[in-house]
Amino acid sequence: MPVVFVVWLAAAAVCGGASEAGEALTAAMWWRAAGEDLVRAWARKEEAISVTLVTIDEDEEDVAAAWAGTVKATAERLTTTATADPWVCGITSLRALRLWNPNIRTLVVAPFFTQYHAHVLSQVMNSSNMQVRKWLLLSVPRLEDLLPALFLPFSNQVVVAQSGQVVELWEQYQAAPELKRHLHLRATWTRPPTRQGDGGGGEGGGGLNLLQVPFRQPDLTGLHIRCLTEEWAPFVMVDTEGGKMRISGVAVEIWKTLQELLNFTYTCNRSPDGEWGVLRPDGVWSGMIGELVRGAADVIVGTVDQTLQRTMVIDYAMPITTSTFRLIVRKPSSAVGGWDGYSMEFTPAAWLGLLVTACLCSLGLALVLRLAARERFAVREAVLIVLGCLCLQGPVREEDRMSGRILLLTTGVFGLLSVTHYSSVMISFLSFTRVSHPITSLEDLLSSTTYTLGLIRGTSTQDILQVSRRDLYQRVWNELLLPRPDSFVASAAEGVYRALTEKYVFLMDESTYLYRYSSDCRLMYVGPRYLSMPSTFTFRKNLPYKQIFDQGITHIMEGGVMSREIRQMQRIATCGTDNIMPLRLENTFTALVILGVGMLISIILLLIEKLSMRR
Repeated sequence: MPVVFVVWLAAAAVCGGASEAGEALTAAMWWRAAGEDLVRAWARKEEAISVTLVTIDEDEEDVAAAWAGTVKATAERLTTTATADPWVCGITSLRALRLWNPNIRTLVVAPFFTQYHAHVLSQVMNSSNMQVRKWLLLSVPRLEDLLPALFLPFSNQVVVAQSGQVVELWEQYQAAPELKRHLHLRATWTRPPTRQGDGGGGEGGGGLNLLQVPFRQPDLTGLHIRCLTEEWAPFVMVDTEGGKMRISGVAVEIWKTLQELLNFTYTCNRSPDGEWGVLRPDGVWSGMIGELVRGAADVIVGTVDQTLQRTMVIDYAMPITTSTFRLIVRKPSSAVGGWDGYSMEFTPAAWLGLLVTACLCSLGLALVLRLAARERFAVREAVLIVLGCLCLQGPVREEDRMSGRILLLTTGVFGLLSVTHYSSVMISFLSFTRVSHPITSLEDLLSSTTYTLGLIRGTSTQDILQVSRRDLYQRVWNELLLPRPDSFVASAAEGVYRALTEKYVFLMDESTYLYRYSSDCRLMYVGPRYLSMPSTFTFRKNLPYKQIFDQGITHIMEGGVMSREIRQMQRIATCGTDNIMPLRLENTFTALVILGVGMLISIILLLIEKLSMRR
């Protein structure tokens, strides 16, 4: 938000040889007559809901008394119901103001007469609770001598009025006390010849005259920013080859574009402990966020995930992306269906139905053969005939009776439908591999005794899981992560290595996986997305130029830079979940076992028949 100055140019200046105290006393008396008009006009323009008048008790006795009288008279006139728009008005001292947090829509009015005023006002305005307040400073003609002593951060809205008849509204912004100040004329205001009680907008011809000038260009005038960053592909990649750190990636490209737009310089270093930052049990923040909290850095360049705990100690810029996390596992080495590949075509209930149907058909045919043809071995013949029909082999004998033909036709149609479905699924199974993993969700991990969940230490995933009120995340933290400190890893590369070599499930940022590991055919992700949250750059709490960065990010995002950079840098996976594969032993092992068992049974029956024939 811009810093705005209103400069009251004196038409009749006070004596140039007067002392500072004399000028302050004269100004205090002058504003007693004219202050209400300007306060009312500016409060209306700023859409304030109340006015607070500030006294300075530590000032010289005469000046303090004169200004106290001005404050009292102005407050009485502002709050009187005889005017068209009475205001809610309060009075406080500058000492008390340091401990007070006024409403953001309260206009704070204070004197700006001396170097002492400039000193104490600078201290108050740069405190964190006063940086976004609306100020009106009533000043003396020597404004050019006082302004250098007053540093105003970007987020303040300050108006300085110099005693006189013509008011000029100036915009000033300054990135740092040692950097250049920028002044731009924004508007003028003239006091009516006779006070109308309406803020200078009455019949006397006065009022605000806003100038039609372009909004100021954001310019940090070469401000040097201390930044931190860590590897998080594809948004930040760090190269330290040759002893010099170089960074690249999607977020870095946005940061460099912001540098061109906003005119600043920067120096980036890595996290001292390699972490992004979590709140430790002793209440101290680790990682890069801890560095921001301690004031050792200004900005984190990267996609810092937004969590509730973090927002209490740092400020987030406008989001540039959304982070989501997936469970990354090693792809099973064999296709599904080694042992059950020839039974998975039907559910257990369907197999039971087939068995019941075969039994009923066999009993029905046996009944027909016994009653109509008086077959001696009716049951045995019926079972063989029904099995032949179900396997699409046809009956082993001709049937002359209509009842038998109808029963055989029904059995044959049922067998045709069953075998057709079974064959189609079998062909798909033998031609394609369908990879499945025993872990498909966090719930599966909670019930598993063989797999370990892991994540990167000191990241937002740890921050959320350890404080979340969601039952699932609480159980994951308390049962899977807290008892196993070795489940945390230092980097994505270490987590992927453990997923490939151990029974380890790695909770990983989806963008990182797609960019760096989706072409690794040994890996796959399973289950739904978890922990979706906005991500962006972060700033030290209450830095005044964060809003300037928000404007720049908005400009960049509207141009589609982010989506274009992600498309260019994100690799396309080359390993699908369904691939045509040659038949392997594990695909046909069950069939070979069934064939072997059948041959063994037939040999045993053959031996039994031979022995019985000898007897």
